[in-house]
Amino acid sequence: MRTLGVKSETLVGLCVDRSLEMIIGLLAILKAGGAYVPLDPTYPRERLTYMVQDAQISVLVTQAQWSNLISDYEGQVICLDSQWTKIASYSQENLVNTVNPEI
Repeated sequence: MRTLGVKSETLVGLCVDRSLEMIIGLLAILKAGGAYVPLDPTYPRERLTYMVQDAQISVLVTQAQWSNLISDYEGQVICLDSQWTKIASYSQENLVNTVNPEI
């Protein structure tokens, strides 16, 4: 997430089924310091597109089956189920927490 520019107060869309992958994506976003925007894949396409544009989401975490659900999205897309090898190639070291509750 950090390599994609996710840091404190970065909004990241999370459009996945309720599954273990949802928890993995949620923890990855929070650990990088970002804030997640829940996007239910059962919502109509127009609603999801509006939510993404309105929130100005810079990164979208999803699954391959939902990757084309949001139209006209030009930001970074991470497919948790189809990009496992790429995700696993990153360092497994714990990140230094840069989130400050005073700000």
